[in-house]
Amino acid sequence: MLPDLVSLGLVGVGPWGRNIVRTIDALPDVQLAAVASRNRETSTLVEAECQIVADWRELMAIEDLDGIVIATPPATHVEIMHSAIEARLPVFVEKPFTLDVQEARDLLEHAQARKVFALVDHIHLFNPAFQAVRDQIPDMGRITVIDGLAGNAGPYRNDVSVLWDWGAHDVAMCLDVLDEIPVSVRACQVMRESVDSHVAEIVEIELSFSSGCDASLRVGNGMREKVRSFVMHCDSGTLEYDDCADLKAVIVDKAGQRQPIDYGGETPLACAIDAFVTAVRQRHSQLTSLELAVHVTEVLARAETSLKMSGQAA
Repeated sequence: MLPDLVSLGLVGVGPWGRNIVRTIDALPDVQLAAVASRNRETSTLVEAECQIVADWRELMAIEDLDGIVIATPPATHVEIMHSAIEARLPVFVEKPFTLDVQEARDLLEHAQARKVFALVDHIHLFNPAFQAVRDQIPDMGRITVIDGLAGNAGPYRNDVSVLWDWGAHDVAMCLDVLDEIPVSVRACQVMRESVDSHVAEIVEIELSFSSGCDASLRVGNGMREKVRSFVMHCDSGTLEYDDCADLKAVIVDKAGQRQPIDYGGETPLACAIDAFVTAVRQRHSQLTSLELAVHVTEVLARAETSLKMSGQAA
């Protein structure tokens, strides 16, 4: 019999962690049972019955937790994930889940050995608009070209580069829709300048696949405004996902006629956490999401190598 209530523990209550708190609170039959945070405001953000601990390690010993949600800086993810998997607690973790290829592979092996479910939150994969666009692919023929554009004027982060911060999303979408690993990865710096003591960057990532598809992904925190588009040029037309547009999902035929695609109104984060909760309830041990995240890590590491080699293929 499936449990009626799923109890989750959360590590980290920064800006994104607070979004997670609000999202969990709004989901039926899910409770935030415990939070690991040193933030003095934490008690004002969670329900009175939510247990607050200072050290995330204490979460692993709390009885009746059904899963762990990790919303901390990327450098901390590996240790927390490893401990949760060791405790056989399913894991929901923000991207990038690690910046190191070997760590990524080791975590996958650990999860496989312990038969523990893990979901990496490549948030756009859970966006109803992106899912609606992806559902049209079988009717559009082969994807020949992908154009991605993503970024904003900031944020300026010290813990992760724009390649890993913004590029993880677009690479994940490419691997998801094509279901293959690129045979060639190139990356070059398009722009780099100082902005109020911070560094703004734009990076171009070029991926080539054995299917014949080429992807060009421009990402960074040096944009004039927020942009997020992912366009797939196919044999029978074009599929457009634009998270910043009024019409977020559009199909364009060969004659140039644009047709909106219907999609649900749930937030991507709510969809992602709901997918995690469903897997917890059904006691899934499938690791499709974690396997994809490992491949994303591998591609971004190759892109990072290409950047250091002035754009040579890696």
